[in-house]
Order: sequence, then structure tokens, then C-alpha cells
Amino acid sequence: FKAEYGTTLVTGFARIHGHPVGIIANNGVLFGESAVKGAHFIGLCDKRVTPLLFLQNISGFMVGRDYEAGGIAKHGAKMVTAVAC
Repeated sequence: FKAEYGTTLVTGFARIHGHPVGIIANNGVLFGESAVKGAHFIGLCDKRVTPLLFLQNISGFMVGRDYEAGGIAKHGAKMVTAVAC
């Protein structure tokens, strides 16, 4: 799912014992693009009623003036909201 976008978040579909699942795994800290990608993928799985498997070893979201200006807080909130719903 969007392999070239938000590369610090790996998303895709798989089957575990024949049951479809959505997999979300981080590959480093999350940037704005990664958070948007995660929110879209979570929404897609929700519409398909597909359970999610999270694999994470995360330091958190990228911080700094440039990233804050780029909307990291807004995009991060989208992903957190998607998980909460």
C-alpha cells in the first residue's frame, strides 16, 4: 500500500491462517507523510472490516521547526484518530 510514499511506515495486506489482516509496521520515526499513509490505510481496513496487526518499535514522530511547519502535529493527529475510531 503506497510503497513509495511515507516510507517510514510499511503497510500491506496478508493472511494469517486464511484470515485477511492489515499490517502496519514502522521503519524509524514517523514523518507527516507516514502518518497520513497510516491514517488512509487504517480507514481502508475499517471500511473492509479487516483487523489490523501493528508491529512497532518507534521513537515517535519527527520533531523540529521544519516538521512542525509541515504539519506533523496535524498529520499525526489524523493517524491517532484513525486508530482510536
